[in-house]
Amino acid sequence: MLDERVQPNETIVPLLSCTAPEDTLTFWRALGFEVTHEQTKPYLYLAFQWSGFALHYGRASSNVDPSLESTGGCLVMVDAVAPYHAAFAEAMRRTYGKMLTKGLPRITRGTEPVPPDSASWTRRETPSS
Repeated sequence: MLDERVQPNETIVPLLSCTAPEDTLTFWRALGFEVTHEQTKPYLYLAFQWSGFALHYGRASSNVDPSLESTGGCLVMVDAVAPYHAAFAEAMRRTYGKMLTKGLPRITRGTEPVPPDSASWTRRETPSS
């Protein structure tokens, strides 16, 4: 029930877990994201922006193991995945010299950028090719 005194203007910003700030910065910059906030002390907070996406990271709890790839995620829904896959693949090749498809970080065929922290995006469809 919405209270009539409340004017709906909220912005909710979930924080993805970050275990490797420098690697996370490198990865998202490589994909063309702008760093809109970079802070490591007194607490970790990283924010990235690209197109209509905003990703925010905070320090992961000490018991998080990124290799388990269970640190959380971010669902992004787009009408056509192929253009995103092409843009991210090109950006990754430019920075890393190749597409990273195994380990962390990587991009999957379905355009799931998986940063070093293993918080991943979920795809809606696979690219054509």
